Amino acid sequence: MTNLPTLGKLPPLPSNIDIDALVQDILAKVDPTADRDLFTKAYWLGAVARVQREQLAAHRARWRAVEQRDAKSIAGIIEASDRTWINPHSAYVYLLWGTGRERPLCAAGSQNVMARLGEYMRSPERANRIRRIQLLGCQNRVRMLSLERRLVEHYQPPWNHLGIE
Repeated sequence: MTNLPTLGKLPPLPSNIDIDALVQDILAKVDPTADRDLFTKAYWLGAVARVQREQLAAHRARWRAVEQRDAKSIAGIIEASDRTWINPHSAYVYLLWGTGRERPLCAAGSQNVMARLGEYMRSPERANRIRRIQLLGCQNRVRMLSLERRLVEHYQPPWNHLGIE
């Protein structure tokens, strides 16, 4: 008898597994009259997997469209302090500058910086006032929050305290 892994120690399935082929293989080996329950579960597993795959693809397409739109809206005014390539899912502190050179309109941090900056650009009142966006990369969330707090205390940006003036 072979040693089967316990349920808690099953190896993860590879991401490139073909659920349809796996389900078809199970359906081919199972006699629907003898084991109707297993046959039904395998059939529905395939159907659910196909729906989930389609929903995930649609979600990814919508998210890519939003990210591309947001990236286009800030492309001309963004500057990164430490990198030429911006990883949108890294920790950043961003400063939104208007026409004044003494203090920014807003100092904040985000771990999804492109989506967060896109929110500012979707608001016409805010987008018209933003002239430059400065990104400061951080090693982790703790350092991002610390830098954000220090910048807000130093500059006291109006949007951080009062909303839109």
